[in-house]
Amino acid sequence: MPPKRKGTSKKSAKANVQTLINGRTKEETTKEQIEEYIAHLQEQLDREMDERNYFQLERDQVHTLGQITAKKLEEVLAEEKNLEKGLEEDEEHHQVEIKVYKQKMKHLLCEHQSTISELKEEALVSKEKLQKELDQLELEFHKKIKAGMVEIQELNNDLFERKRLLLQDEITTTRNNWEQQVTKTAAKYEEHLKLFQEEMENTEASLVMNYELERDTHMVAFQEEMSEVFNSTQEVTMLREQNRDIISEIQNKISQEKEIQVQYLPNAQKTNVKRKAESSLKYKQSIKTPETKTVDDLKLENETLEQKLKKLQLEKEQLYNSVMPTIEGTREKVGLRSTLLRRKLQDLTDSLEKSQAQLFTVLSVPNMDHTVLSEIANKSEEDLDRRKSAIRNIAYKKNEIWKVSHSFT
Repeated sequence: MPPKRKGTSKKSAKANVQTLINGRTKEETTKEQIEEYIAHLQEQLDREMDERNYFQLERDQVHTLGQITAKKLEEVLAEEKNLEKGLEEDEEHHQVEIKVYKQKMKHLLCEHQSTISELKEEALVSKEKLQKELDQLELEFHKKIKAGMVEIQELNNDLFERKRLLLQDEITTTRNNWEQQVTKTAAKYEEHLKLFQEEMENTEASLVMNYELERDTHMVAFQEEMSEVFNSTQEVTMLREQNRDIISEIQNKISQEKEIQVQYLPNAQKTNVKRKAESSLKYKQSIKTPETKTVDDLKLENETLEQKLKKLQLEKEQLYNSVMPTIEGTREKVGLRSTLLRRKLQDLTDSLEKSQAQLFTVLSVPNMDHTVLSEIANKSEEDLDRRKSAIRNIAYKKNEIWKVSHSFT
């Protein structure tokens, strides 16, 4: 750095002295302000000293931490070197053990091969001995088997004859039992079918009768309604004619009075007559207001009756159009369902006849097994259960037809 000049330093000091305290000169400031400024500078100095001490402490701590970490690093490196030395020693020891193990394996393989060769020789010798012993045992066993077979054949012949006789007795008894059961079941189901057919015929007849009665009652009621409508229309026409006659009579009377007044009265008395006529007309109008009112009422009644007649005709057409398709639909439904029920009954009778024929054919076969008979019995029971369920379904459908026929009433 260049040397400082004295003149410049003095000038700057003077300048600093002049602007020393908050932009004021020394002369302008008071003693109290100077003391406050000195105290403020003292506080700043103390604060800076504290900060310097704090930073020195942190520096010392960082220095100590660096020393500690350096020591630990040296210790870790030393441990690493020791571990590497131990690993090298262990690897050398392991290589030596591997060599010893290989030598032992070679010795064991040699011993194993020698023992295998010895065992093969011993096995060949023992196999020949065993083959000879087996041949002798087979000869003795065949001799014993032949003797036993002769004895068993004799015993079997006796047992077979006894069992055959017992089986024949059992087959005859079971056949008789099954024939009795089949005849009983066939008789039962024939009776059930007859009763069911009779019930179905009775139900069909009752349904048809009820339907015809309901139809007749409905038609009678419809005819009565139509007759009432016709009578009401006749009454309406009669009232209309009466109203027309009354209106024509009133009009004729009014025209006759006017003609009489024009013909028979002189011209001089026309004014008086007009006055009297007006007064009389007013009086007559006051008297005949109920008649005119009755005419208006009759017209209104005529119009209302015509409207009622039109409504009744429309209702008649609607009833006819609504009743006829329902009647035809119910007829078709009843006919179809009756035919379906008859077909189902025919199918049930055919299936019963087939099952009976199968049972008779099975029972006619001689020497039948019990298993086959049990299977046939199970099948026949299943068929009977199915037919029972079918009969229940037919009865349920019969009730449905009855409900449908009542719903259209």
